[in-house]
Amino acid sequence: AYMAPEQAVGDASMDFRVDIYAFGVMAYEMLSGRAPFQGRSAQATLAAHVTEMPEPVQRLRPSMPAALAALVMRCLEKHAADRPASAADVLHALDSMATPVSGSTPTLATPLAGRSSDAMPAGAPPTTMRTVLLGLVVAGGAALLLLMLVLLLRQGRAPSNSGQPAVTPLLDSSVREPRRAPTAAVSDSAPPPAAEPPASRVQRQASPAPVVRTSPDTAITLQLRAAALDARDGSRAAGATPAQLAAGDTLLKGGDSLRGARRYTEAGMAYSAARAVWAGIVIRQAPSTPTTPAQPQVQAPPPAPVVAQRQDPRPAIQRRVRDYASAIESESTDRIRQVYPGLTAQQERNWRQFFEAVNDVEATLAISSLTVRGDSADATLTGQYAYQNGTTGRAERQPATVSMRLARTADDEWVVVGIR
Repeated sequence: AYMAPEQAVGDASMDFRVDIYAFGVMAYEMLSGRAPFQGRSAQATLAAHVTEMPEPVQRLRPSMPAALAALVMRCLEKHAADRPASAADVLHALDSMATPVSGSTPTLATPLAGRSSDAMPAGAPPTTMRTVLLGLVVAGGAALLLLMLVLLLRQGRAPSNSGQPAVTPLLDSSVREPRRAPTAAVSDSAPPPAAEPPASRVQRQASPAPVVRTSPDTAITLQLRAAALDARDGSRAAGATPAQLAAGDTLLKGGDSLRGARRYTEAGMAYSAARAVWAGIVIRQAPSTPTTPAQPQVQAPPPAPVVAQRQDPRPAIQRRVRDYASAIESESTDRIRQVYPGLTAQQERNWRQFFEAVNDVEATLAISSLTVRGDSADATLTGQYAYQNGTTGRAERQPATVSMRLARTADDEWVVVGIR
């Protein structure tokens, strides 16, 4: 309920401004009586934080000052750069609303010396009484807002047991939880137990919470490398010569260099390309009707113009692009993996989050540039994704740019080995 948009999408560049957003959610809830996206499922709430602005808080409570409503809505901006730059800026804005001269003078400065602390004199003018009462109300409001700022400055994120970044609402959840009953009586002679903070209160950590890496996990890269080596062993068992294995060996070495440089995405693409090359050799080396060993046939060398006889690669690559777009429209990560076996775990998570937040996806992708070098091709795809926002129900469109790497198989087909 208090998660900033950049937290909901796992943005590795998120910073302290997620706390500014959570403070805005807390202030919205305190002032309007309900959370910005109340009554929705967890997934729908996350999607709303990313794509939907909450109903203006002043519409829910028209009597609140416009400046305070504007500050709360500014804290709830989707882009962190549009929010207040720091908690000090929020404090200054709140203090300016509570005091007449930018926080430099107390709001209530009327001396009360000589007056009874129990009641106002009977002859006091009504205007003076209203002034005093108004001052007390404003002072109480200022104290409440300053308390909210203290909670913001003192509270941090809770450590996560799952290894993911901690996400902790700034509003103390002890107000929602029943108090714990004491487990044992304390005798009068025993020393008083040390005070413990509420279960929902967490202390700020000395260092920020860990951030999830956006690069693919090295374990996935190693799995792609192992699959490539299995394909190489299969091609050797099928009778492949060292010359036939050389192209895949070059790709494998390139992948090892990229993995050493921690460029895991590109390394996985190289391993997938090597696997495709060696798998093509296995298909080509598949045995046909066996001949009699006693009468070996002398095979003539393959004709030189074999490469020249290959078809234009663009139609086959366009088919792969259509297959990829169709897999996206199916809203199934399994279908995407069929077209692109090298789909990383991070890419799969991103697609799942997207499919859970939208409906009726239509993918329009076309080749804007294509470079073919031997058995490898790099294509740049441009187009758009059209869909229905599952939260708002509105039709939306997003531009798309995809870098696709493909490898040619022995039967002159093309397979997708990398997508960014």
